Amino acid sequence: MYVDPSQLHQVILNLCTNAVHAISDLDHGLLRISVSTCAALAGKATGPGEVLLVTDPEDWSEENVCVCVEDNGCGMDSITLARLFEPFFTTKAVGEGTGLGMSVVHGILRDHQAAIRVTSKLGAGSSFSVILR
Repeated sequence: MYVDPSQLHQVILNLCTNAVHAISDLDHGLLRISVSTCAALAGKATGPGEVLLVTDPEDWSEENVCVCVEDNGCGMDSITLARLFEPFFTTKAVGEGTGLGMSVVHGILRDHQAAIRVTSKLGAGSSFSVILR
């Protein structure tokens, strides 16, 4: 597996920036970044509140690298979750964001034939697992 370090940095930076925005109104916001191995991907989301984007569903290894960014912030509803990777889609007020961060994440992961699993629940936070093969 080869990953361009500057592009992986951009992915992590965008995910962390969004997490910081999600926890900004909390007294005890939590942002956790972890790296681990994970099993081969299942080909679909496992339930409500989850999105799985696999850019190349074929030939995944049995074990992969997972970089996870989690927060205990505001979370997302199903409509926001469904539109998360659309260019220029944002939940921020005018002048506070461009709506390009998650679109950039998607493009970088596509270029690296990677995947991302997003789980979120309103009021309980979000988890973004970047899965690299």
